[in-house]
Amino acid sequence: MCKMGFISQITEELCGTEFSKPTVSGLCKKQEVGPAGKRLE
Repeated sequence: MCKMGFISQITEELCGTEFSKPTVSGLCKKQEVGPAGKRLE
């Protein structure tokens, strides 16, 4: 499961800007999909 706070901190540090909660949530959803396009559980 994705940790939104962690993803938010990483993206802010890497990109130098803060992202909205919906954007971070979308990134979390994309992160949870494995290489074969199947959702990780």
